[in-house]
Amino acid sequence: MTHPYAIWPLRFSPDPAGMIDFYSRLGLHQSLSHEAGTFATFVGRSGALGVHDARTTMAGPVPGHAALNLATSDLEAAAAELTGIGHEVRLWDETYGKQGVVVARDGRAIGLNQERQEDLYGGYHERAVTRVPLLDVVAVCSTPDPRAEAVWFASFGFVAPSYDDPWWIGLRAGAQSGVLGIHAGGIDARKPRPADDVLGTAYEVKIGFETPEPLVELDERLRTAGLEPLTITDGPQPRILLTDPDGDEVQIHPAPGDDS
Repeated sequence: MTHPYAIWPLRFSPDPAGMIDFYSRLGLHQSLSHEAGTFATFVGRSGALGVHDARTTMAGPVPGHAALNLATSDLEAAAAELTGIGHEVRLWDETYGKQGVVVARDGRAIGLNQERQEDLYGGYHERAVTRVPLLDVVAVCSTPDPRAEAVWFASFGFVAPSYDDPWWIGLRAGAQSGVLGIHAGGIDARKPRPADDVLGTAYEVKIGFETPEPLVELDERLRTAGLEPLTITDGPQPRILLTDPDGDEVQIHPAPGDDS
């Protein structure tokens, strides 16, 4: 792909202030905020995510869910490229810049966003970098056919070293893309998307993280930040478990190649 993409899942929370505080305590960098405290974006070591007040959205996801978005540096050029290879794309202007959707292979809508917006207004403010995050953002996509889903995302530059694991395929589109984790699992049956439906049914994901930070050090840092991690170091999958303000479990795994 000419235009590299990064994951940008958008969490719709009934408690946006609590969720914004939670991601800040995790150590992500808050890159954009709204003065009302109802919206914010964060960047990790790679990948990004957003928080949106679930009470003020018409996008479709229910409170506590997250919609998959992909961010790129030039949205209009990327849309033209995607259209040229057969994807259905829609673009429009929002109060925080240009936005769009691309239709997934099953008809659900994946959001498209510009990484850096130049026409911010309506209470949105950019924030200077204050810390270097040690977490890679992971968007976990559940599907009954992981390999087919992973192959479809290759059209956006997301690829994996191997596609042999029948349960999990971790995709990247570069060092800053974050991780698209394709997980074997069922999804709810989807109704056909009406021809005049701009947004469609959102492509929902779970948000997790990977880290190069030793888990024992991350555990200590999170406790200092006022969180209550459960660290599991035995067994084949060492990880840290947390509960976010909406009551959902958040998993943090060692980044591939890390021996934590």
